[in-house]
Amino acid sequence: CLNEQHDLSFYYLRISSRAKDGIIWTTWNYPLSYGLKLTPQFRINRQRPDQTFWQLYQSHREFLRNHSVETTSLDPLDEERMQTDIENDLRDQIAHNVRAGVLKPAADDEVKYSWRGMIYLWCQFLLDLMRL
Repeated sequence: CLNEQHDLSFYYLRISSRAKDGIIWTTWNYPLSYGLKLTPQFRINRQRPDQTFWQLYQSHREFLRNHSVETTSLDPLDEERMQTDIENDLRDQIAHNVRAGVLKPAADDEVKYSWRGMIYLWCQFLLDLMRL
């Protein structure tokens, strides 16, 4: 995934397995604290940003094993549905953050951070500083 904001950009790798019960098992090497709250169906296995794709893949397999996730309980990869699923996940995440008070509606079907959201972001920033 490529994340671009103004003059800053970075990439990260993300491997996800979607279970038939709706749980999304994700391994990623996102280098910062995440700026939004994840929805309850996400389970995150965070890895260091310097890991290769192969290392992330092995970590993801171990993550699934450690949580007793059988491959038979995972939805098969459907390339036709993948983009729609990702878009729906993002919509759900935005709605979740609006309900949590992190985001608030703005003009033209957009959202922006609320005061509570700005405090949340500040706390996430402090977590990043502590990791350094």
